[in-house]
Amino acid sequence: MRNRRSNSFVTLDLGAALVDAAGEHRRALADAGITLTIDRLPPSMLVRGDELRLMQLFGNLLVNARRYTDAPGQICLRASRAGGNWSICVEDS
Repeated sequence: MRNRRSNSFVTLDLGAALVDAAGEHRRALADAGITLTIDRLPPSMLVRGDELRLMQLFGNLLVNARRYTDAPGQICLRASRAGGNWSICVEDS
């Protein structure tokens, strides 16, 4: 796990943060009968942000998706870019 700073905006790779968050929740999802997939992410998703808060956000989204997805279920994470903005999608069955 990376060294995480709070309330500190730094340049970080949003894709790596998403993969880290998925890794932290993968076991709990599997135990709940839910398969987690990550669509192919762009090679570089650099943003300025607070890594701790982004990880908290991704974690909350995954916990909510687990809570409302019946087994056997699926959760898929994907990212896309439109203009200068990144969009993260958490889609569950």
